[in-house]
Amino acid sequence: MISMTIRGDAEVQSMLKAVMASGRDAGPVFRTLAQRLRADTLQNFRSGGVFPQAWPKSQRVIKHGGQTLVDHAILRNSIHGASGPDFAKVGTDVKYAAIHQFGGDINIPARTQTNAFSTGGRFMSRKKAGSSKAKSIKVWTGKIGAHTIHIPARPFLPVDAQGNLSPAMTAFTVKTLSTFLLRGVA
Repeated sequence: MISMTIRGDAEVQSMLKAVMASGRDAGPVFRTLAQRLRADTLQNFRSGGVFPQAWPKSQRVIKHGGQTLVDHAILRNSIHGASGPDFAKVGTDVKYAAIHQFGGDINIPARTQTNAFSTGGRFMSRKKAGSSKAKSIKVWTGKIGAHTIHIPARPFLPVDAQGNLSPAMTAFTVKTLSTFLLRGVA
């Protein structure tokens, strides 16, 4: 699970302290912020990056098409927002989320692997190849040496690596907190 604390924006921090000191039920304002955090995160998946910068294309997308970070949509569909009387958050419990948000290297150990593929060059599972009616299936077993895969950062959460809100989310937060402090509504 990715966990970040928002920091760096003095105006937002000051307003959060004022909201907490007001003694009023701040649950609705934090619910509004959590909904917006989730909506902004899902928008990043739809647009393929955090405006104005698109994510680097994945090798799968380069070779076969589709959308980066949305192969089976497990990561995108796992995004959830939550709130309480003194917090708003967005997150995911998908194990590989952090490597996509921040980037990094994955060290793959040496191994022996068996693959099946058609003469068209498309790899398939051995189970699928065994049940296939295609006559042009070849099986390859070989050793694959240890190697490292570099995953570039593809931030999908509306925060930067230092935990600062995106400019759009900062503006929305300031407006929402100001409205709450002045009128008592979210």
